Amino acid sequence: MDSSGAFRGCELMPAALRGQGIVGRLALQDLGNLQAVISDPRRDPVSGVIGWEDFLAATEAIGNSLASVLAVGGRPLVSGGDCAILGARVRGWPSRHLRRSHLSDG
Repeated sequence: MDSSGAFRGCELMPAALRGQGIVGRLALQDLGNLQAVISDPRRDPVSGVIGWEDFLAATEAIGNSLASVLAVGGRPLVSGGDCAILGARVRGWPSRHLRRSHLSDG
């Protein structure tokens, strides 16, 4: 997910990692690519975020997928994005997991 709306290359990383065998090396379950794309290059006048509606939809898709992996005890690996992907990761991470991870102060 590239938050510029210009497809500068972030979306290519998952395929590159797969091509290097990361799924097998880390014994991961590959859930494929999510529909998490910011294709609208326009900046929202209120929030200042590029592709606001696309960003919200992508955040929901990533967050929901992450939550479902964690709900069954999975260990997720999220790749293929710039800093905009962080909000989706936090959205999908239940607070009980945040307390035990590096994403929390507690």
